[in-house]
Amino acid sequence: MQFIQAKRKDNKLNVRDNRPYAIDKVEFIKDGIGLYLTGFEGEKVYLAYSDLDWFRSDFAIVNSIKELERYKEEL
Repeated sequence: MQFIQAKRKDNKLNVRDNRPYAIDKVEFIKDGIGLYLTGFEGEKVYLAYSDLDWFRSDFAIVNSIKELERYKEEL
């Protein structure tokens, strides 16, 4: 299972910490990406970016639970 973790606080999810979101489904839209996510408390979220570089500046993709970065309360 893959996850995303925020790299910075000014991201589209408006998260201030790096709690992981599980990636449930990915859609490629032109030059962008759409992600169906499940949050830390089980909430379902849809996230879309029109540019992959913009997405990569906001979030890191993590390939397994073992690779998740330690929790940071403030980014």
